This record gives sequence, C-alpha cells and structure tokens, in this order.
Amino acid sequence: MTDDRNIVTKTIRLPARLVHEIEERSDFNRFLVDAAEHALALVKTREIIEAHQAEHGIFTPEQIAHARRAWHSRALDALDQRETPDLED
Repeated sequence: MTDDRNIVTKTIRLPARLVHEIEERSDFNRFLVDAAEHALALVKTREIIEAHQAEHGIFTPEQIAHARRAWHSRALDALDQRETPDLED
C-alpha cells in the first residue's frame, strides 16, 4: 500500500487509447501504482533467479517442472478460497 505522505509527482506520456481504457476500468492512479508494483515484483523475481543461477547453475527441467506444479497448486488454492456467488437466488 502506498504511504500518502511519501508521494512523488512525475509526468509521463501514454497513448490516449491506453489512458481511456484504463480510466474506463479503474482509478487511473491506483492502476498505475498497481502496475508499477507488479512490474517491480517481476524485476525482483528475475534478479533472485539470476543470482541463484549464478551461484548454483541453471535450473534443471525437473526443478522447473516442480516449481510450475507448486505455483499452479498455490494459484488453484487461492481461487478455491475466494468467495463464489450463490447462483441459486
């Protein structure tokens, strides 16, 4: 979550169609904060993977398959925990 006391204002340029699509679906600032946090998480993940591989070598196909199974299992668990609407109303 963003600490409103530590806000920095930046000027960015985006294609108009992109701005319109974002504004149709979400609060513009919240969308950009979420997108930046997501992108930064991906960059940090890549850094962790690269550091691990520099120390231990590249992942084996078995390690990758294991990681994918674990990821998909957690994703499915998260979906199962979400509330589903009662369609019998």
